[in-house]
Amino acid sequence: DSEFEKALEVSSPADRTLLEAAREPILAPWDAVAQSRTPVLLIHGDLHVGQVLRSDQHELFVVDFDGNPIVPFEQRTQWQSPAADVAGMAQSIVHAGLVLARLEPDLAVAAQKAVEISVSTYLATVRDGLQAAGLRDLLDDRLIQPFRLRQVVREFSYAAQHLQRWLYVPRAALPLLLNHDQGRL
Repeated sequence: DSEFEKALEVSSPADRTLLEAAREPILAPWDAVAQSRTPVLLIHGDLHVGQVLRSDQHELFVVDFDGNPIVPFEQRTQWQSPAADVAGMAQSIVHAGLVLARLEPDLAVAAQKAVEISVSTYLATVRDGLQAAGLRDLLDDRLIQPFRLRQVVREFSYAAQHLQRWLYVPRAALPLLLNHDQGRL
């Protein structure tokens, strides 16, 4: 995967070691993506909580339409699985919890619980909304984990190149996501 190799290329030796140790669990789920017959469409490609505003009437608005700034424009305009945006938002909720836990260590346990509830509720709401609209086949659940892993890999690249103080987020997010199957996050 070129994004994984890019992350290795731009990362510090310690982060390269962390990524290399996780190579197989990061890349193996991409077989599901390659074999998926999920519908594709033009998606945002970098959907995260910082791009959603809520009005006083509780309406939600996406305020960014440029997609992922570290991905070449040609790739941003390719049709992709909607699971990429769903996974990106889910992973963004985890990242917000990691930021809260770092800034307010006394809230780390509460943040972990809030993240678990929020991600679970978000994913259930997406599934239920698609089901109600008769569009449930737009989301292949098998693709959520690979796209979440891709987002964490992208965070390593982004932080290494543009915002090094952000590196604690992918460093913490990767083991949490890899331990997901053991009942965590």
